[in-house]
Amino acid sequence: MIGVIGDCHLGASLKAGTKDPVTGVSSRLIDYHNTLLFAIEEIAKTCDTLIFTGDIFEHRYPHMIQQQMFSNVLYRAISLGIKSIHILVGNHDQQRTSSTTTLAYLSELKLPNIVIHDEPGTVRIGDDAIHFFPYRDRKYFGAATYAEGIAAADQILNNLASNRAPGSNILIGHMAIEGTFFAEEEAELYTDNELMLPKASFAPFDLTIMGHVHSPGVVCESPQIYYVGSLEKRGAFESHKKQFCTIDLVGRDAEWHTLPCRDFFEFEISAPKSGVELMNVLITKLKQQAGSRSLKSNIAKIDIAISSEDIGHLNLDGILEHMATYECAFIYPPTVSVKTERAARNEVKELGSDTQTWSQ
Repeated sequence: MIGVIGDCHLGASLKAGTKDPVTGVSSRLIDYHNTLLFAIEEIAKTCDTLIFTGDIFEHRYPHMIQQQMFSNVLYRAISLGIKSIHILVGNHDQQRTSSTTTLAYLSELKLPNIVIHDEPGTVRIGDDAIHFFPYRDRKYFGAATYAEGIAAADQILNNLASNRAPGSNILIGHMAIEGTFFAEEEAELYTDNELMLPKASFAPFDLTIMGHVHSPGVVCESPQIYYVGSLEKRGAFESHKKQFCTIDLVGRDAEWHTLPCRDFFEFEISAPKSGVELMNVLITKLKQQAGSRSLKSNIAKIDIAISSEDIGHLNLDGILEHMATYECAFIYPPTVSVKTERAARNEVKELGSDTQTWSQ
């Protein structure tokens, strides 16, 4: 059995946490670390091989604390009995200004049970094989056109397929597949530099698991292609569950496991000109939006829109005091947008009866 953990992105969404005054470590970074440890401990119960799909760090120059945390995770995996660890190089791991990667320090240690895959390759496990496809884009290949980039990627897949084992052949990569729908936050992947590999190119492999795209899910059932997704949530736009998977080499099948991530909730509250009643109006709307949401131990973000004439009645401390009753793990400082009365009246005219009622 092998375990696969998606893109870690250690160092992401640090603003969604508080900084420890002594250590300087973000509580959000600790969340990522704890989620990683959870996955490791679950995987170690049934697997002796562990694979990371890449993008270990959010930034190409990660803080030493982030490197320390990831090293701790690797140590924990080995101490629990994981015999081999394979780490793919993702786009966030590549140093664009040089030929090295953010994971090169691990390569230089020459540890027998930790392998960094910055080049495509195949590892045999008895009669089975795991094929690795690290991140590549059009510029990496030096391809003048998108078609040339796809052809270069196809050549890699053909080379990997030529090393097929007699048993199961599993491909783990950090690439995008044709037909993938990206979230708005992944819009950078829409450029013609990003290669969207044809599904048919994966026919030689029994099962393909890709990182790179943050939402887990089925890409194709024949051939079997899945995205494992990323480790943690980065905002309310990620309402899906985060997962890791374990793969049975005999059955050539993946089993999916849910990660214990914090949820993000956004509150968008607005009030017409309310005068001294402004805070009552805003708190009431907060209560309505909170509804049956499970805010305890999760993360909240509040956007407030009010009339310019009500600025003097706004008490952000009062908003935060109310939110504290929900026992959130973290609450972003509220953002406030102010509208003039003329702008508010124009909205009433444009939006119709619902806004007419709102203005009353």
